Amino acid sequence: MSGCPEEDMDFTEEEADMGEPQRRTSTAIDPDTKALEEAEYDASFKAAIAQNVKDEAAYKEKMGKVIAVLWSQCTREFQIKIEEQADYKTHIKDDAIALMNAIAEHAMGYGKSKFKLEIVGDAIRNLFMIRHEEEEELI
Repeated sequence: MSGCPEEDMDFTEEEADMGEPQRRTSTAIDPDTKALEEAEYDASFKAAIAQNVKDEAAYKEKMGKVIAVLWSQCTREFQIKIEEQADYKTHIKDDAIALMNAIAEHAMGYGKSKFKLEIVGDAIRNLFMIRHEEEEELI
């Protein structure tokens, strides 16, 4: 293991399921059986809660690593563009998926970085500059 954060980012399906554990209740009619089942369900529920707390901590730690890796791959100018978004502090900063969406929006958002007339001019220029190579077929 080289210590690279990317190596530790594989989530299992169990880790991705962050739902709260549900406590079961006994349906037994016999009071002794019911008490035994309830005690068993209580112990199982307490273990599931403890595991859930561990899983949530591991999830948050891994999400922090994902955000750090994504952020480190952006140039400083790109980071500034993302930080200038209105919902950066409330939504994007601590959410890896929102950060990925913001990165994609800025990386592929052609319209936000140019004026509309410049976009039209570029499209027309590109249309007229298209040419076929000598060996290239028309269709």
